[in-house]
Amino acid sequence: MGKGFVSSVHINRPVEEVWAVLTDWKQAPSWMSGIEAMQGPDPHAAAEGARITFRARGAERESTVAAWSPPNRLVLRSQQGGVTATYEYTCRAEGDGTCLTLDAGCEMQGLAWRLLGPLIRHMMKRTDSGQPAALQQLLESATG
Repeated sequence: MGKGFVSSVHINRPVEEVWAVLTDWKQAPSWMSGIEAMQGPDPHAAAEGARITFRARGAERESTVAAWSPPNRLVLRSQQGGVTATYEYTCRAEGDGTCLTLDAGCEMQGLAWRLLGPLIRHMMKRTDSGQPAALQQLLESATG
C-alpha cells in the first residue's frame, strides 16, 4: 500500500461495541467526513469480497471488503480512475477500552496519477485522518 497516514485513538468502549458501530454502514455519515450515505451487507453476513456502496460529495462510489476479521480488522479498498485507496481499520483491546487505528494509503497507476500522488495523499489525510477521533466522540458521547 502506498504511503498515506496512520491515525489512532483510545476509545472507552469494548472492542465489540467499537466494531459494531464501525461496521454499521448506515452510521458512517455520522463519523466519516464527506460520506453522505453508505450501505453494505449485514455485518453478521459480511465477508471478504463484499461490496459496499456509498455517496461522497454527490457521487456514487463502491468499495470492496478486502479483509474481514471481526471484531478486529476491516480493510476497505476503492478504485477510481488510476487510484486505488485502501483503508485498514484495526480494533485492539487496550485496558478497559479499544485502540482503534486507521492505516490508509493509495497506489497510483499511470504517470499522470503518480504525479498527482502527493496531492491525493495529502487530501486523503486532511479529509479522513479524523475518522478515529470522530468515531471515538460518537461512541463516548452516546453513552456518557
